[in-house]
Amino acid sequence: MNAQPEHPQVSPGAIAVGPPPVPPPGPIAQSVAIGFRTVYIAAALLALLWLTSNVRQIASDSQAVVLRFGRIVRTQEAGLLIAWPRPIERVQLLPGPERQLSQDVPALAAPTEKAAGLIGPSSDDSALPATASAYMTGDGNAVLLSATLIYRISDPIAFALSEQHVPAALNRLFRASTVSVTAGRNLNDFLVVPDVQQAVAGNGVATNAVSLRAEVRNRLLAAVDARLQALATAGAPLGVEVDRIDLTPSLPPEAKSAYDQVLVAAQA
Repeated sequence: MNAQPEHPQVSPGAIAVGPPPVPPPGPIAQSVAIGFRTVYIAAALLALLWLTSNVRQIASDSQAVVLRFGRIVRTQEAGLLIAWPRPIERVQLLPGPERQLSQDVPALAAPTEKAAGLIGPSSDDSALPATASAYMTGDGNAVLLSATLIYRISDPIAFALSEQHVPAALNRLFRASTVSVTAGRNLNDFLVVPDVQQAVAGNGVATNAVSLRAEVRNRLLAAVDARLQALATAGAPLGVEVDRIDLTPSLPPEAKSAYDQVLVAAQA
């Protein structure tokens, strides 16, 4: 016969005795646990902020260029932009394609004292613009021109690549175009006084003088845009298009008094 295992007899009223319960953590351990939880929550919040740092709203008058590790990957106009955070992607905000920008063409330093005498000393109290530069006309006279370029961004990628060089390039393009245009024009094409000519020859001549000024500005604008297109064809686009040129012609201070005397004589 098989022997049956003997079980210890447990009385009904006896209570099983197990291992003692784990004592609660002390105040130091609780403080450390709370500190770690705070660090975890702060790290999660910082990670969330980092992931959403390049999620932004592009205004209606702006556009954005997205660069991934320094290389342009896409552009976006107005609306919600979702991009990877820095340093993976970087967002460069630019003015929108319909927003007009302005730039005053600064005056060139006179190469000689005689050339500086055309404009006169900087302390002169005359109304001569500070940005006026001297140009030679086709009839052998000198005219002082002060210009403001009104342009807009037509190619955001090309503009983002050459943004630092755009102001200097526009100045050079304007000056080169102005030298070419003024060389084919007379002084009277720039300096016209409609009220004097109206007194001399009637309304027809005055209207013709105003249209002549507009033609000179249009020729200058077309010359600047043609040079911009030539740069784009050569593989060095600036990404801008000039819409308007505000031109202010003036006479050299020494010649202005003589010119005014001639106008007064013509009125008389």
